[in-house]
Amino acid sequence: MNFSMQLKLLALAIVLCCPLVLPGQINSQKTNQGFIFLPNTTLLPTTQITPSGITTDQPLVTSDFCTTLEMDTAEFKQLPWYGDEQYLDNLLDSVGYPFPNGNPCTNCRIEDGVRFRIPLQFWVYNNNAGNDLQVPDELALKEAVDRVNRDHRNNNTGIRFYIRCGGISQVNNDGLQDIWDFESLNPPFNRNTGRFAKGPINIHIFREGGNFYNPLVDAIFIDRDNGLDNTLSHEIGHALGLMHTHFHFRWRNIPLARRRFVEPIDRSRNRFSLVRFRNIRICSETGDGLCDTPADPRLARGHNRFDDNFTGCNYNGDQTDPWGDEYDNPPAGSDEPDPENLMSYGQGCRDIFTREQIGVMIHRIERGRYRHFKNGYKSQDVVFDTFELNDNAEQARLLPLNNPEELTFHKSYSRSGSGVRYG
Repeated sequence: MNFSMQLKLLALAIVLCCPLVLPGQINSQKTNQGFIFLPNTTLLPTTQITPSGITTDQPLVTSDFCTTLEMDTAEFKQLPWYGDEQYLDNLLDSVGYPFPNGNPCTNCRIEDGVRFRIPLQFWVYNNNAGNDLQVPDELALKEAVDRVNRDHRNNNTGIRFYIRCGGISQVNNDGLQDIWDFESLNPPFNRNTGRFAKGPINIHIFREGGNFYNPLVDAIFIDRDNGLDNTLSHEIGHALGLMHTHFHFRWRNIPLARRRFVEPIDRSRNRFSLVRFRNIRICSETGDGLCDTPADPRLARGHNRFDDNFTGCNYNGDQTDPWGDEYDNPPAGSDEPDPENLMSYGQGCRDIFTREQIGVMIHRIERGRYRHFKNGYKSQDVVFDTFELNDNAEQARLLPLNNPEELTFHKSYSRSGSGVRYG
């Protein structure tokens, strides 16, 4: 065996046996000072998290794109559906999915098919005087939650969200208006300052700084100017365990690793698994680990670091996967990248969750991070009225003066006659 071949085998052994920390991989390593993260591109600085806060020489994001920290490869391989597509199918079957009447019928008031009702806690950051009029008010936040519920209703996830009683807290502090001025990545900050509610999903609304879910503190951080559209659905998706559909795409230029991590376009590609001791589809161990989300070459439009590769809501790039297949000309039985998926970067198009993505979210509630709260999430006390939002405390909102309002009247009949019931 010549020396060149020995070097190649040594490099392969290192890739297969050692955890990789390469440019473009987000990973976390515990140190005496805290955590060190390798951000998602080499264009951005390493961020060090220490007990005293974070240090960085420039912002982590300069657009409205999500910068949620991705799980490392070791954690990814511990997911129960890694290499086992049947796991999520079995889970969905066990909870009776698809839920009956997930979408409200034409003349129904109360939504059927809602299995989980998850409370939200908003933390809104204002200036010292508390008079910044650009800070979203209660109506804006409830309308944002309406949009999240619409996305879940249209996809029959069985999950809805509501702002819990007293669930909008304003923090008046000039120094905390921007995420960069705030210890947003320091694990103790939420609990030590009291800006954390146990049970609800915590959502922090800042003046600027990007949008992301931080798994270390189990909280969502939202830029008030561009994060209250369906970006909020995207970030709540992260909180419920979903990854970007382009997860692992950053490995595409690492020759010895790209076929281990980058998702193939061809859904029929398989390999023998030493763990499962059978052939499995490669898409179940690569990308986001879900075979019903098409391979995604990091869809982007208007991003300051990535080239545009879709127009309208259709992919138009010229990229290929590690096997040489073209994203814009997928093999039979496979699909082009989908900007409509809510976990993609398809801004302006996103409105879809797939069946397996729904399974991941339900797993998070039933068996994952939020399992301790699932009994509360299953409470029937909260109802969702699709006609009159002011019929219950969870959906009710302030009615502005001098603005027209539309109300729906319901007609009811009985044997003795008929009457009209008002709202």
